[in-house]
Amino acid sequence: MMGLKEIKIILGSWDLGRILSHKKTEKGVVNLNWIVRTTKGKYILRELGKSKKLKELKFELKYLDYLKRKKFPYKIPSPIKNRKRESFIKKGGSIFWVYEFIEGRDIKRFGYPELKECAKMMAIYHQIIENSGIDNKTSYSDFAREEILEEIKSFQKEIGNSPKDEKEKIFL
Repeated sequence: MMGLKEIKIILGSWDLGRILSHKKTEKGVVNLNWIVRTTKGKYILRELGKSKKLKELKFELKYLDYLKRKKFPYKIPSPIKNRKRESFIKKGGSIFWVYEFIEGRDIKRFGYPELKECAKMMAIYHQIIENSGIDNKTSYSDFAREEILEEIKSFQKEIGNSPKDEKEKIFL
C-alpha cells in the first residue's frame, strides 16, 4: 500500500500544493486511485492498473480530450499537466496521472430520474464518439478479465446473503 511519503514523491511532479490528506478509494476494477486534498484543491491520483499498457493510457487520454473538445456536457476526468507539461509520469515501474476530483454520489439503485439522465448522457456520448475515428485497435479479449473476476468474487459473499426481489433474481 502506498503511503504519504510515496504519494508526496509522485505528486512532486505536479504543482498541486501541499498535501493535506489522502485516502485510497475502495472501488475500482482496473486502476488504483487515491483522493488527495492539497492546499490548491482536491484531486485523484490514478495509478495505471498492472494489466494496462501505456498505449491504452494514451488512448484513454486522447479519448477524454476528444470528448472535452467536443463539449461533452458532463464532467469527465481531464489530466493535469505536470511540471514537464506531460499528462503522466513513470515511477517505480508504475504509471501515474492526476485529474481534479469530480464530485458525485454513489447510487446503489437507479430510480427513474437517474436512469433517464444516464440514457440522455449515453445518447450524447454516442453522438459525439460515432464519427470520431478514434480506435485503439485492441480486441475486447485484452480487457482486464482477471481483475474483474477478483472484484466479483469480493462481492459474492454480500450478494449471496442479501434478499433479492424479482428484478435482482434476473440479473444475479
